[in-house]
Amino acid sequence: MTGALAVSYFGRPRTTMDLDLVIKACPEDFEKLSKALVRAGLKASVTKIASAWSSGYGIITCQDTRSPHSLDIILSDKPLRGMKGTLLGMRVFYHEPSQLILAKLRMIKSTRDPERQAIDKADIRSIITSRKIPLRALREGAKRDGTAAILRELLEGKNLGRARRLVR
Repeated sequence: MTGALAVSYFGRPRTTMDLDLVIKACPEDFEKLSKALVRAGLKASVTKIASAWSSGYGIITCQDTRSPHSLDIILSDKPLRGMKGTLLGMRVFYHEPSQLILAKLRMIKSTRDPERQAIDKADIRSIITSRKIPLRALREGAKRDGTAAILRELLEGKNLGRARRLVR
């Protein structure tokens, strides 16, 4: 689990109209993934998945064909790291907080909608103020992803005085 559900677990309560998942994948998996998503009633195609992969962001949104809901998938070729938690009494794995922040930074960079960017920034601030985050690794990840300037702006924000004490 990632996105709003993970933010609610690690930071601030959030509502959402979508479900966000991180999936370990590679180009050889795209056809199988596309077929599975279509069978589940989502709009998806190999072309759309391949385009998301080649963009460097690896984020694809699949609209549900029967409702206003959607599924956001973050494609990763790296081993997935999760933290055990619960959701409605069920055991689940949440996207590790530092990795969730890096994913949110990539979303901010790839999104043109200022409202969406503001929500993601607020999500990041809430995680940083609620959890101890390894700052050096976070900065290295942001630099690697080309999002270091966005992270720097958030860490220098006026409302993160408390976070500076929590971040190590």
